[in-house]
Amino acid sequence: IQWFATLGQSIDTTLVISYARLMGNWPSAFNMLSAATFNLDVYATDGIDTVSNAGGARNVFIERYDYLDVTEGTLPQSFALHPNYPNPFNPSTTISFDLPEQSDVSLNIYNALGQLVKSYSYNNYPAGSYKVQWTGNNTFGEQLRAGIYIYQLRAGKFVKNRKMILLK
Repeated sequence: IQWFATLGQSIDTTLVISYARLMGNWPSAFNMLSAATFNLDVYATDGIDTVSNAGGARNVFIERYDYLDVTEGTLPQSFALHPNYPNPFNPSTTISFDLPEQSDVSLNIYNALGQLVKSYSYNNYPAGSYKVQWTGNNTFGEQLRAGIYIYQLRAGKFVKNRKMILLK
């Protein structure tokens, strides 16, 4: 994977590569992998001289989440947890949420007794609109029974719950 970025006359020494951009460049030969370690080389140039980073190449470990999709467009203005679609559902449903700023995110699914059955966690997740596909399975991959489930989004200080119905 190669990226070229021009920082121009900036004195900023950071370059953020979003998860969406990284996954858009995920090599097709690696589609069967859920994670990979990449060798990252960083160079700076003024158009005449090129210098590599002082510490040499770095290994970067990247986890790929098939169930996460990034919606293109403008950044949301507020946190939101949208109604899942379809609802009721069988065999799967899509849960959408918005982040107006980078946040630690947890999306938890509980059964009617309040027991946690599935959890998704994302650390330092960038602002954007996201979709999670849930197939009605618990953490162990077992298919859950028909019934009412509660899904909860926690992002920063934002907390929101919604109900969904799994039909058989």
